Amino acid sequence: MFQFLGIAFSPYVGHWTGTAPNAKVPLWNSYSQQSIVRMVEVIAPQFNKMRIKVGVRSHTFGEIANPNSSYYTQLKTLIQNCDFTLCNLYPAVNTATPTAGVNQVGQAFHQIKTAVADINPQGEVMIGETGWSSQGVSFNNTDNNVANLLAYDGSEASWRKIYEANRAVIGNDPNQLQAGMIFVIPEDNQSQPNPSSSKGLRDMLEALGAFESGLPPGNPNQYKVENSLGFMGKYQFGEALLIDLGYYKTPKPYIGGGNGVDKNYWRGTWTGKKGINSKRQFLNSPNVQEFAIREAFALNLKRINNALAPQGKSVNNYLGKTKTFNDKGVSKTITITLSGILAGAHLRGPYGVANLLLSNQVSHDEFGTSILRYIKEYGGYNVTPADFS
Repeated sequence: MFQFLGIAFSPYVGHWTGTAPNAKVPLWNSYSQQSIVRMVEVIAPQFNKMRIKVGVRSHTFGEIANPNSSYYTQLKTLIQNCDFTLCNLYPAVNTATPTAGVNQVGQAFHQIKTAVADINPQGEVMIGETGWSSQGVSFNNTDNNVANLLAYDGSEASWRKIYEANRAVIGNDPNQLQAGMIFVIPEDNQSQPNPSSSKGLRDMLEALGAFESGLPPGNPNQYKVENSLGFMGKYQFGEALLIDLGYYKTPKPYIGGGNGVDKNYWRGTWTGKKGINSKRQFLNSPNVQEFAIREAFALNLKRINNALAPQGKSVNNYLGKTKTFNDKGVSKTITITLSGILAGAHLRGPYGVANLLLSNQVSHDEFGTSILRYIKEYGGYNVTPADFS
């Protein structure tokens, strides 16, 4: 608990001048550098005894990225003497869209983090305030308009939409937010990417791996990611899948909590397939993970076709066709492709895909991600069974 508890103090507290309604606080830099440092020196030891970090909060920290700023020396002194800084960052006046505002704040935040790291490598940087004002007036006179209201209304539909648009950054657990993440706010008319048909299996796997791991393509740490439910690796493998693929054994694997197990604990044994005898070896074996995802695609495709066969159908009966589904009251029309089916099966299993095709049953994972999201997001890649068989 203590690592998350901090005290942000303002040097000017108690120094209001004038009388209401014209009372005001002098600018913080009206205090001498020595007096501010002295305040830090007095307060810090008291909180340090309680293992509480001491930091400062200001609207002016953006100036630390400009060595020629008149604020630079004072800000540098504060950063050198504090455990953390809280930055108040707002979008510019009359920012056109929520996305533009978020990007502005994100860029400013990263500039501050870079500058602070050069001054105090142990210093933490956090955003103390941000957003558009609730009264329609702020320091930047930013309008409280309809677009802002729709983007930040706080409903599950809104935060889910924002999460899905940023899942590649956040990862598979929407509760695992980290300082420094930069998000985009999707507009209502923002369309999903439509990959070129010239892109093949490798391109699809790079996109899927980035989304699953939460790290950008080419980042070697993709293979070492583990989420809050114990899914691991670039493609977030679970116990049940690796059992099916012959890498792992346990009498009670995690299957969405259905057998009383609440996560992938990886307490079973490894079979030695492909030389893998431990979880650590698997996480440190990119080639094995790439081989395993292709095995998974082949197995899932076989199982989907087996599930469709009693109805006299196969995956081929659906490829290229457009179907409309009801996803929690929202109508969604999607063109069925093999790459989309494979991605959907990776999220919800082969029988989740079979139920979708046969009965229009739309399923969701533990974090609420719809199977339709995967089928659409990763549809349209030029993938054939020969690519992974």
